[in-house]
Amino acid sequence: MNKEAKMNPTHNLDEHENTPGEGFQRNEKLNLKKKIFSESPDDSQKYIANSYKNVSTDEIIITRDKLENILLKHLKRVDKAKSWIAPLTLLITLLATLLTTSFNSYEHLPAATLQALFIFFFIASIIWLIKDIVDYNSIRKKISIDELIGMITNHQEEIKK
Repeated sequence: MNKEAKMNPTHNLDEHENTPGEGFQRNEKLNLKKKIFSESPDDSQKYIANSYKNVSTDEIIITRDKLENILLKHLKRVDKAKSWIAPLTLLITLLATLLTTSFNSYEHLPAATLQALFIFFFIASIIWLIKDIVDYNSIRKKISIDELIGMITNHQEEIKK
């Protein structure tokens, strides 16, 4: 290998080959490389109005068990955030029953007892709904993606259940 080949990695290393087709193809590739790299910045940018770069990133290194614990806690909070749906559905159903039903005696249960049971469950579902709404309001901000990433990267203290 001559000195010029060591200095220029794109130099045709197989000069000793006598095949004209291969040498021609290599020279064409070399000319194409020179053309691509010699283009001025103005030529490549003339059709681009704006260019934005967003390539910076953070690397997060965490053990599997710690990540699993954080994700399980987050999943519990997400489930808790949706827990108000069941008592609301039950409340609407019991309200519709109380408003549209005329209670009759059933076997050994008098009509007043059945109606009292429905009223009791209606009140219990109101209390359950209020409790779940209060719980939802206390964790509403704690179920965001930013909060989860903060917990994973140790930038925020872990939130108690």
